Amino acid sequence: MMVAGLLLLASCEYEPRIHMDVPGMHPLKIQLLGFDGCPGATVLEERLLEVVSHEHLDAIVEYVDLQSLPPDDSRRGWGSPTILVNGVDLYGESRPADQALSCRLYEAGWPSCDELEDRLHGQLVASRR
Repeated sequence: MMVAGLLLLASCEYEPRIHMDVPGMHPLKIQLLGFDGCPGATVLEERLLEVVSHEHLDAIVEYVDLQSLPPDDSRRGWGSPTILVNGVDLYGESRPADQALSCRLYEAGWPSCDELEDRLHGQLVASRR
């Protein structure tokens, strides 16, 4: 178990470049949508928390269990794992019409810390416009 944790940390070494020292800016609301037993949700949660910590992001990170959402919740239907930033999919996907519980596959595999950082930086820049 310790070795896996060390490998994860080693795979997430990068130079921080996101800075949130802007007066009057509200924290980013980041939601990781997942469900119990989804291996991708665990991987992305660890990587996401690492990026937020290393970047000193002013962000509220919340894990949302898709299985516990009421039927009328707008977050139902997203595959696990999905990252929403201020209610918008980090990868620009539209919310699926089908509300069935499903797995989400990423074309290049689970996003790396660098990729998450780049996409969060893009969301930050877009939120300043």
